[in-house]
Amino acid sequence: MKTSKFKNCLPFLLQHKYYVVMYTTLSLSLSLLFGCYSQKNNESFIELSNGETLDIELGLPISASLYDNYLFITDFYGESGLIKIVDIQKEKIVNSFANKGEGPNDFLSIANVDYAPIIDRKFYVFDQVANKIKVFDFDSLVFHKQKEPQTVLSLNGDLRFYEIMKTYNGYVATGIIENKKFALLNDSLQVESWSGSYCPKPSNNIPDITHAVANYGKFFVSDNRKYLVNIIYAAGIITCYDIDKNGNLSLKWENTLSKMDYKLKGDSFLNIGVMGYLSISFTDKYIYALYSGKKEDNNAIATYGQEIHVYDYNGKIIKRYMINNQALGICVTKNDGYIYTIVHNPESGIIKYAL
Repeated sequence: MKTSKFKNCLPFLLQHKYYVVMYTTLSLSLSLLFGCYSQKNNESFIELSNGETLDIELGLPISASLYDNYLFITDFYGESGLIKIVDIQKEKIVNSFANKGEGPNDFLSIANVDYAPIIDRKFYVFDQVANKIKVFDFDSLVFHKQKEPQTVLSLNGDLRFYEIMKTYNGYVATGIIENKKFALLNDSLQVESWSGSYCPKPSNNIPDITHAVANYGKFFVSDNRKYLVNIIYAAGIITCYDIDKNGNLSLKWENTLSKMDYKLKGDSFLNIGVMGYLSISFTDKYIYALYSGKKEDNNAIATYGQEIHVYDYNGKIIKRYMINNQALGICVTKNDGYIYTIVHNPESGIIKYAL
């Protein structure tokens, strides 16, 4: 499908156009009491122009996660299911599930997916609108073409979350939480504690609720559940936390490439600065981060980037790649051998680059 066909779906791309989630208001951030540092890196880019387009038919992919040798792609226009599983070795779809609908096993929307093999072999899919987590058996999804969830977990109706992911002891979530970035939940999805606060406001006259919306972004948890990385779409800020066995977070490092800079526009805000990081992928050695660094294009269906910054686990950029396609998401294989990118132009699909 050509990208031009997707212009009318802009209001639904919650994970990639941060301002459309204003109804969920408070997305929380990191306490700057610990301090930030701004890192300049003058290394030249390594150009990647040898991309291979996977021969896979997709509607409108909006996110992807790589587990074992399988890409789990959230497809906004997935007629056979909102999530497609792609075997990257055979380069074919092996299952499609998560039907859109209002039935007990259907999905209204998919905020994020999560799989933590070091904890269990369960695959967690969070339905943001229904406020429920639907749990599948990973092996059954991949090998037995399972379609229906084994368990459905309902959250407290008074709390609205953007994303939820599993930790050793419960879950971590972002959402509508006054003046906090993360909610730490137990296994029964009850809030145990809060963590983090927002970055400084560009101006003191900005309402808290507007500043919370400006801080909207996304967080990613490593497969070993030791690290959580948070990004803010409207600023070039990336933050890494350690996660202990009890699910508690402690700041490890933060890097600021561009500060948050916006002004009030009615009840909302207008981003003056550039767009920041868009997607994160972990390997055993490195943290890969897709970066935009460009002004926001309000006519585009999503925000894209071509720079991929490679961090070590101490927060130092050790190399930078430049891909020849505009991507909105990345996944990197565990052996640091390949990068899979989600693209919309000239058509929706997945492009693989060898490192």
